[in-house]
Amino acid sequence: MLGLGPCLAHTYLRVGVARVRELVRRRAFLVRIRTRVKNRIIATLVLEWGRST
Repeated sequence: MLGLGPCLAHTYLRVGVARVRELVRRRAFLVRIRTRVKNRIIATLVLEWGRST
């Protein structure tokens, strides 16, 4: 029983770290996509504005 405790804690810790890392990676991915979309919209607006004047 004594040997099982730290092992279980280690497993829980590893799973928790992996989950947090995945969440962070997903958030970074979403931010990158959002930034790319925003840049594309801005570029399109600038192009349209430059064309109209």
